[in-house]
Amino acid sequence: MGAYEVVGRLMDALAPGSYLVLPQGSPMPGDNSITADVIRAYEGKGIRMAVRDERQIGRFFEGLELVDPDIVMAHRWKPGDERAEAEAVEQFILAGVGRKP
Repeated sequence: MGAYEVVGRLMDALAPGSYLVLPQGSPMPGDNSITADVIRAYEGKGIRMAVRDERQIGRFFEGLELVDPDIVMAHRWKPGDERAEAEAVEQFILAGVGRKP
């Protein structure tokens, strides 16, 4: 069973009004070598990692109501946080929140 199916089954079992909060590693724009290095580092520790672009992440939220600011860089969920802004330079993590109708 793949990630989309696992999340879909989880959401099916939850009550209306429940939320899905999903951070997801995403490819670094313009530099595939950094993305490949990150994947190798995780896999070297025995952790299976998948990176997904915004469209692929959006599939997790099908049937849910996306909460503003939708799917964005994770630090944008807490604007004005200088520490989060600084850490975001080193990471490319997208995040979204969806509500089950």
